[in-house]
Amino acid sequence: METKHYKTCSVCNIQKEATNEYFSKNGKCLNVKCKECSKEYSRLYHIANKERINKRQAAVKKEATDNLSDYYLKMKIKSDLGIVKHDDIPQELIELKRKQLKLHRYVRKEKIKNRKNK
Repeated sequence: METKHYKTCSVCNIQKEATNEYFSKNGKCLNVKCKECSKEYSRLYHIANKERINKRQAAVKKEATDNLSDYYLKMKIKSDLGIVKHDDIPQELIELKRKQLKLHRYVRKEKIKNRKNK
């Protein structure tokens, strides 16, 4: 018969079974906060830092779209073609989409430039 191991949450100080059910893993070890306290901490952090988080997410999204990252292109292909898993998208298709978007951006830039010159 297996003996149960317990761990005390560092926030709520409640002793809970030391399993993935109550504590998330932090690498190989269980986290010091129980899942409930971690979830509450995360919720409060997001409320307190909403503007900062939104700015960071916007910057990451802008970088991904500007640099045409593989992830961004996979999501673009996925939405255009209705593919369920982005793991199913071959690298060749990603490269073709990258070229297509670069060309599209170039054409749009030239159109804007021509309008300004008129």
